[in-house]
Amino acid sequence: TVLADAYLAKLGWATVGLTIEDPGGGDCTTVGKWNEGKNTCTLRSDVADSFVIVSNDVTINCRGHSITAPSGGAGTGIYFDRMTGITIKDCTIESFEYGIFLDDVSGNGVMAGNKIINNILRDNETGIYNNDSNGNIFTDNIVVDGVYGIEIQGSEGHILTDNTVQNN
Repeated sequence: TVLADAYLAKLGWATVGLTIEDPGGGDCTTVGKWNEGKNTCTLRSDVADSFVIVSNDVTINCRGHSITAPSGGAGTGIYFDRMTGITIKDCTIESFEYGIFLDDVSGNGVMAGNKIINNILRDNETGIYNNDSNGNIFTDNIVVDGVYGIEIQGSEGHILTDNTVQNN
C-alpha cells in the first residue's frame, strides 16, 4: 500500500513484510483470519516475516504463534507509526533488530492507548522500542536475551505492569 511504502522510505527498508490495515485486513488473510467487526488479525500458524500496521484500532492476536525474522536479526517484527488503539497480544517475536516498534504515535499530545499484552520477545536486539509515543500500556510481557529490553524515548504517561526483562 501507499502507507506501507512511505514507512519503508522512512526506515530505509527495501521491503515490507505483511501489511495489516482496515478495511479488509490487508495481508492478514495470508497468515490468519481477519475479523472485520473487531479489526482483529488472528494468526493461524507461525510466521517468518514482519508486520506493518497502517490503520488505527487494529489488534494482532498471535494465539501463541511466533513471528520470526526471515533473515535473522534484521528489521522489525511489528511496526506502527502514528497509529492509536493498537493491541498486540499473545505473540512470541524472535530474532529481529526490533521486536515491536511504536513510532511517533503522540503527535499533538495524543495519548495513544496502544496495548502490548502477554508477549514473549526473545533474541531481538531491542525487545520493545517506544519512540515519541505517549500513554501506552505494556502488561505481562517477557523480554529476554537481547541487548535492550524495553526502551522508551521521548514519551510519557505509560503503564508498565508485571513485565519480566532478563539477560538484556
